[in-house]
Amino acid sequence: MKFKTINFDQLVKLKKIQNLSWHFDTISFQDFRKTKQIFKNEKYDGDRTTYDYDYDYYVEEDPEYKKNWTRFNHINSDHWMDEFRSLEDRYIEIEKEESRKKTKHKKKVIIRKKK
Repeated sequence: MKFKTINFDQLVKLKKIQNLSWHFDTISFQDFRKTKQIFKNEKYDGDRTTYDYDYDYYVEEDPEYKKNWTRFNHINSDHWMDEFRSLEDRYIEIEKEESRKKTKHKKKVIIRKKK
């Protein structure tokens, strides 16, 4: 049965989500990109150590860490939950695949028959 995931960007409203097991191939790349941007712009006011145990240490070491911190990097998206694979890693993987598809298509257009 084929299905499509809609409103993936509403994931940001789940304030205590730490694990997400999903069929990521049902999410369009544009929705994933939109979700990443929403997480990046989110003003998360909860306890960040729930997601990042070493948050306090990293903030002391690097002042930029607090400014660049997002939950998107700390939500586990591994299907079986036996490894840690962040949503950021999943996004990068999908982005590479999309880029590969575009370049592969361009190569087909450039190739010409020899006369």
